[in-house]
Amino acid sequence: PIKYTAEGPFLKVYLYKGFIGLPKSIKENAKCLGLAKRCQTVYVPPHPSCVGNILKIKELVKVELVERKPAPRIGPMYPRGYAVHGSFLNAK
Repeated sequence: PIKYTAEGPFLKVYLYKGFIGLPKSIKENAKCLGLAKRCQTVYVPPHPSCVGNILKIKELVKVELVERKPAPRIGPMYPRGYAVHGSFLNAK
């Protein structure tokens, strides 16, 4: 059996269509992959059970094979838009 590690290849699954008007089983398959919202991306190992779930929702997702997961983002995505110069409450 193949061991899937954090460094191994991954499937990048991007949900580009929503679940509105589709059967409940479709939403459950996406939830098993970790997809809950439209425009969400998850990285799953190329395990047969994951690939089977992707094939069940293939019309709703885009799939790419990537070498590794990107590093998790730390901090806010965008700058705050303002700077804190001090506290009015602590001024004496």
